Amino acid sequence: MRNIYFVRHGETNANIEKRYCGFTDIELNENGIIQAKEVSEKIKDLEIDLFFSSDLLRAKMTANEINKNHNLDIEYLENLREMNFGELENLTFKEIGEKFPKEKEKIIAFKNEYVFPSGESLKILYERTNKCLKEILNKYKDENILIVSHSGAIESMLTEILSGNIDNYWNIEIENCKISTVVDNQGFLYLTKLNI
Repeated sequence: MRNIYFVRHGETNANIEKRYCGFTDIELNENGIIQAKEVSEKIKDLEIDLFFSSDLLRAKMTANEINKNHNLDIEYLENLREMNFGELENLTFKEIGEKFPKEKEKIIAFKNEYVFPSGESLKILYERTNKCLKEILNKYKDENILIVSHSGAIESMLTEILSGNIDNYWNIEIENCKISTVVDNQGFLYLTKLNI
């Protein structure tokens, strides 16, 4: 039996402004740095063997703060990134409606299948992140694992663990710098803590 810990990165200005910020490489804001320090302190006594993180700056800043108490080699993975919103990156939903009304209609109509122009769909994000998680879990069978990533990525992985159905993606919300814990009991995965 081992634990897999998921931590979303600390707060960014894009989070506050509710912008579609996926592959855009932004840093934590002042509050996000404080959150990263707080979560680092909160999990300093956890037994962690392996450390993985998204390669985007906001996740790396969070992971590096956490790692001050663990001193592990962090493996930064592109497949743990947030969804790529393509040409609609850094816009709010309201701004999308004002500048690209047809795209807003498609987002509402097609939901999981909607592909952002020059970006990804939720389905692509779901498949990408869960493939990444399965590769990690298949390669390392017994180690306790910490993953620092993004709301959409973590929600995708937890949705797959809980139900195996992408339609349930909308039933989970992951908060900045909160810890969610999954137990792996001989390949049977179950969630024990959410947003702690």
